[in-house]
Amino acid sequence: MAIPIQMPSLSPTMKEGKIVKWLKKVGDKVSSGEAVAEVETDKSNLEIEAYDDGYLLQIVVGEDQMAAVGAPIAFLGAKGEKVEAGKAAAAPAPKPAEAPAAAKPPAPPAPAPTPPAAPAAGGGGRIAVAMPSLSPTMKEGKIVKWLKKVGDKVSSGDAIAELETDKSNLEIEAYDDGTLSEIVVGENQTAAVGAPIAYLTGKAGKAAPAPAAAQAPAAPAPAAKAPAAPAGGQVVPLRREEPAVAGGRRLRASPLAKKIARERGLDITQVHGSGPSGRVVKRDIEEALARGVAAPAAAKKAPAAVPGARPAPGVRPEPQVVPLTSMRKVIAQRMTEVKPGVPHFYLTIEVEMDAAVKVREEAKAMDLKVSVNDLIVKAVAMAVRRYPKINVSLQGDQVVQYNTVDVGIAVALEEGLITPILRDADQKGMQAISTEVRELAERARKRALKPDEYTGGSITVSNLGMYGIDQFVAVINPPQASILAVGAVADKAVVVNGQLAVRKMMTATLSCDHRVIDGAIGAEFLRELRGLLEHPTRLLF
Repeated sequence: MAIPIQMPSLSPTMKEGKIVKWLKKVGDKVSSGEAVAEVETDKSNLEIEAYDDGYLLQIVVGEDQMAAVGAPIAFLGAKGEKVEAGKAAAAPAPKPAEAPAAAKPPAPPAPAPTPPAAPAAGGGGRIAVAMPSLSPTMKEGKIVKWLKKVGDKVSSGDAIAELETDKSNLEIEAYDDGTLSEIVVGENQTAAVGAPIAYLTGKAGKAAPAPAAAQAPAAPAPAAKAPAAPAGGQVVPLRREEPAVAGGRRLRASPLAKKIARERGLDITQVHGSGPSGRVVKRDIEEALARGVAAPAAAKKAPAAVPGARPAPGVRPEPQVVPLTSMRKVIAQRMTEVKPGVPHFYLTIEVEMDAAVKVREEAKAMDLKVSVNDLIVKAVAMAVRRYPKINVSLQGDQVVQYNTVDVGIAVALEEGLITPILRDADQKGMQAISTEVRELAERARKRALKPDEYTGGSITVSNLGMYGIDQFVAVINPPQASILAVGAVADKAVVVNGQLAVRKMMTATLSCDHRVIDGAIGAEFLRELRGLLEHPTRLLF
């Protein structure tokens, strides 16, 4: 059965690549590890290697044409084999103007991990369970727990694993009936969106492989071999056995990685691969050398310090290397894109909060849980409704004007930050806002939010007042065009009617996307916000 060679992800920021030159032609025999094409990425020109043996049956993306990461650029298979019509139709022979369209259909951002097509003819083929895309920003996911084990029968719709994404923990469901024959990505390991995490065998399929295959899963994040099945068929990858190394683990490494490891005296069996099926590639070797994996003896002399433990006298503890969580990776990527990419401007006001604090105290006396932050969220929603020019988003070359007011509330987590969305906040009463904000924040901390509960939104409120922060500026969370940074409510000396007085004051700073919001619009919004908070009875009307 023909299998795709897909456009790999060769850098953290790569979204698509351009084929500069094909190093093989249709009909050529290809071995695993051979370079088949040269690709131009957003960083440099690199070679694409084949990860299976076979013959080059079809080239889908021609030279000087683009393909999205994960899209098939060619097909391998047995000599003389024909590529199925459905696969060819999914990515037709490209023309210069149609190259991007050819890349879109097989790209893997759709939530369904595998298409619900029947197994390969004869029932003996295996069905890949792929890492699904469960949020717009998700690039990879980590398996927290397998809910099924090798040999278990699985029905379509059964939850088979619990997955940690950059936003929350969700369950992965099977989309086919069969038997769980192999677990590729073990617990606490990561895989790229679209990459296989397990395989099912159809009801009439062959017996499941030996459990040892499941007990030695591939290393995390196989980025390039992400066989999101092209329309019309299941993916049944060719399995190529690599030479066994110490411990019985199968070594998968590119020729360049092996060469560098050999020249630098690095034990390549100690390196975790980030390529397809855990394949060790050049970047893995470079990272291992930077971490000092090449000198295991030295590492034993200076073991990693135990957090909180006092070092022995005269011993300087070595720094610890802590991998980025899925959430922190996305935050880092998003901030890198947003801060230089979105022209921010900032407007700051001081708000007298005596009346708002009094409302909160009155609510508390009536056993109603209403916080100052709840009042701020309600006031922000009302101000957005009255000044809709701030309720916009820039998408491409169009300005989207929203007709609903959905307020994001920034929630700090141990591993990062998330902004659950309070829908139709302008239409809800204070008690409803208080209850829903607390419920969203609690589920956010448990990583139990659904994707539609943290995407979209009109504006975000980020409140650091409870940490004693007087004033700060926040970074906009696209696709939103504004965010309000709120400081602490504190007693300050102010001038009232020509007399010095003490009032409860709060500083608020609005960050705006200057591409769609001008200074005057932001100023009008803040003026309305101040009026609502200083006279909170207006929140009722």
